[in-house]
Amino acid sequence: MKKWIKILVIFLISVNLSIIFPVQSRVFTSTAYPEARAGHSMVYDPIHNEIIMFGGMRDNLNTPNSYLNDTWIFYCANNSWRQITPIISPATRVTHDMIYDSANKKAVLFGGGNRDQLFNDTWIFDPETRTWCELAPNNRPQPVNDPELYYDPLNQAVILFGGYLENGYSDETWKYSVSNNSWEQIFPSNSPSSRYGHRMIYNTMSQTGFLFGGHANGISDRIENDLWLFNIADNSWTESTSGTLPSTRYWHDMVYNPVKNESIVFGGRSSAFNFNCRDDTWIFSHGTNTWEEITGEGPSERMTFSMVYNSNDAKVYLYGGNRDPNTEIYNDMWVFCTQTRSWSKPSVTSSVQSEDMSSSSTSSPSEDSTSSLYITSLLMTLTLLGQKRRKRK
Repeated sequence: MKKWIKILVIFLISVNLSIIFPVQSRVFTSTAYPEARAGHSMVYDPIHNEIIMFGGMRDNLNTPNSYLNDTWIFYCANNSWRQITPIISPATRVTHDMIYDSANKKAVLFGGGNRDQLFNDTWIFDPETRTWCELAPNNRPQPVNDPELYYDPLNQAVILFGGYLENGYSDETWKYSVSNNSWEQIFPSNSPSSRYGHRMIYNTMSQTGFLFGGHANGISDRIENDLWLFNIADNSWTESTSGTLPSTRYWHDMVYNPVKNESIVFGGRSSAFNFNCRDDTWIFSHGTNTWEEITGEGPSERMTFSMVYNSNDAKVYLYGGNRDPNTEIYNDMWVFCTQTRSWSKPSVTSSVQSEDMSSSSTSSPSEDSTSSLYITSLLMTLTLLGQKRRKRK
């Protein structure tokens, strides 16, 4: 009887060890294509050739269920989506902003809002471990919705301008260092008017930031189409003039193509009094300081969508957005080829699996791996039992 008790103890210990020290592999569960949304944010990760998307809103009803805090990965190599579920994520929000920090190979998220509050929290997403981490810098901008960020790789700094505050619009310029986890407000002698819904990019050739458009000064009918350059070296904003300009807009999007030294602008809202949106595509040549409108079939009229530039295939990826927030919210993906200057709608699939990172920062035990360890433990016990029987004979 004592021998049987010993064997039972060995089996229970081995089973418990399989739970405490599981084989590390990701859990996969079925998932659907991302639901339609607007006011989300995306960044492109060139190391993994993936797009990271977070948050947004599914409707304009302003209920707790209207806002999202889900994280999705789009695989550019095969045009497929996969949802990941980290154990910790930023709160539900809309019109936050994200950039990709190429020095640290991480995404940085700041600001945004939902029905209850505006945010001034700073989050880091690690594409390698699929985890979110909130940082807590002592000094930071005040809570702000719809701020705009760009990343300056030369100075390894995130630049923030503008946004929508509790008591009006912002014209503040801030600089954030990921390495030092510190925000610093900077005070240029001149700057664009206070605004939100504008867009910014970083020009790698001129090493300056570039701002276009926005909803300015808290005046409901003042929509801008102005151009501003920010030079971090001398802490200065300079308004730029050019010939033919795109029409005024806000909640458009803009990305930079370093190969051709040009920026691509699409869509946006043209009026604060109705949901009139645009479906035009413009290219700004930074070398000649000129705009050119691109004609042809493309995405429908929309605002509050998100675009990224894929440096591996020199294409622009656009997802989601809305026209009328109550009835027309999109979940379509469009691709703009910078070589042919044309839009196309790829065949996009939903992955049959989602990455569940909730049990580990890098991976979590799967049901299959845990079951296999139970079987292994049972086989070990039966082997010991057989050895005991042979010795008795």
